[in-house]
Amino acid sequence: RFRKFYENEAARYHSSRYRTRYGALFEKCHHEIIRDLLAKLPDGGMVLEIACGTGHLTSLLADLGLQFVSSDLTPEMMQQAQARAGMRGNFILTNAFRLPFPDGTFSAVVSSRFLHLFGHVEQEHLLREMLRVLRPGGILIVDFDNFTSRWLWAIPYLIYNLIRYHRIAPYAVYNRIGRTESLIQRLGVRSLSS
Repeated sequence: RFRKFYENEAARYHSSRYRTRYGALFEKCHHEIIRDLLAKLPDGGMVLEIACGTGHLTSLLADLGLQFVSSDLTPEMMQQAQARAGMRGNFILTNAFRLPFPDGTFSAVVSSRFLHLFGHVEQEHLLREMLRVLRPGGILIVDFDNFTSRWLWAIPYLIYNLIRYHRIAPYAVYNRIGRTESLIQRLGVRSLSS
């Protein structure tokens, strides 16, 4: 269901998300946070980006001069990410539920605005797969929309989805912070920031 949706969205996705006034501000702030977190990465560490989309974070990884692999399920989205990265880095089409990498391959795993597309059981499966390919002591950076952010913006978000997509965003699952904290603890992840 997601591949078809993002195939159709690829041409306009980046401009609708990051070229509005809000989107440009979000991108700037988001990049600053991710940059600070990746500063803890040891020299020579390899980064895996999961669900790179059109390259919002891929361009940052390239600008920072990091060694990285960006992955996505949708070729149309990934082509834009490759262009934004100036053809630096490695790119692989893959399903995030079955990453084609050995255990402990990466020093950091980054995934942004992705997990809320899945239910709680699937979120746990995806996080376990991310942790599987992460080296012990590595850095896991994951962010996704939560219940509080969507509750505050529920009416504008509903109107946007009805106008833009003619639907009520049926695929989104917005966690409450307690559920996310419980999941992180269950997985044995030591959280340094939230």
